[in-house]
Amino acid sequence: LGWSPYRTWLGGVNNYELIRRVDTGILRSLVNTNLLRTYHDDDLDLWWGAYFYAVKAYEGLNDSAQGFDAQSLSNEIRLIQPPLVFVPNAFSPNDDATNDVWGVSHAFVKEFRMQVYNRWGEKVWDNDFKGNQWDGITRGQLAMNDVFIWIVTYKGWDGKFYTQKGTVTVMP
Repeated sequence: LGWSPYRTWLGGVNNYELIRRVDTGILRSLVNTNLLRTYHDDDLDLWWGAYFYAVKAYEGLNDSAQGFDAQSLSNEIRLIQPPLVFVPNAFSPNDDATNDVWGVSHAFVKEFRMQVYNRWGEKVWDNDFKGNQWDGITRGQLAMNDVFIWIVTYKGWDGKFYTQKGTVTVMP
């Protein structure tokens, strides 16, 4: 993020405060800087994808060592992170505590739905919560040594829908 200097006060700017919020919260301070006017925000919550930023300027002292404690708040900007989804192609639900469940890794996804089908086109798993993972159970039994088709549809904070398809192998 970068912003232009505030130039109206006789004493100039003492410091800038960069503030951020997600669409459900209030503005929270990220950083206070003296005269630095750039900031790289890499502390993002991967479950969100829309961030609102504003800059508050605080007045400095003028030549007569007087300040008026004035503050100026910028307009907000909205930055959208593009959604990212990674889907592994295999897992082994054999209770060895390694890769026993399967699901997506995601970032900046607003809405989500994943479906898994067997080779005959029967739906064996349907999920619309981003945190759930499939344990390999189909019709009450553990599926082993088989390939399944998955379809994931998700919506980003940009309002667009995306679809990915592929296969996952269940291995012993």
